[in-house]
Amino acid sequence: YYFNAVMWAYYNKIVDGVGGNRFDPDSPITREQLATVFLRYTNVYGGGATGSASLSRFPDAGSVSSWALAGMQWAVANGIVNGSAESGVDYLRPQGAAAREQVATMVMRYDRNILQK
Repeated sequence: YYFNAVMWAYYNKIVDGVGGNRFDPDSPITREQLATVFLRYTNVYGGGATGSASLSRFPDAGSVSSWALAGMQWAVANGIVNGSAESGVDYLRPQGAAAREQVATMVMRYDRNILQK
């Protein structure tokens, strides 16, 4: 049922799979994957993405994948990703699976901070 949507996103350079010309639609999406999808979508359909923030305030910034770095920097700069607090410290948890409530929050922030600008 999602074949057409995945192919549309692939041909529009919004997603590129998990490597080796493969997609893994049954796996949970990670925070860095979702941030990258938002960035790419904005570049294709949103008039171009602006903004880039340093991730140095997050202790786990070094664990952001190289291919996702621009997406995470953009998402933080635009208030889509704020980090997850633990003991008063914010973490990105870039490879962590985004729970439904986290996805909903990111979509809401994307709508407010990007689409409604």
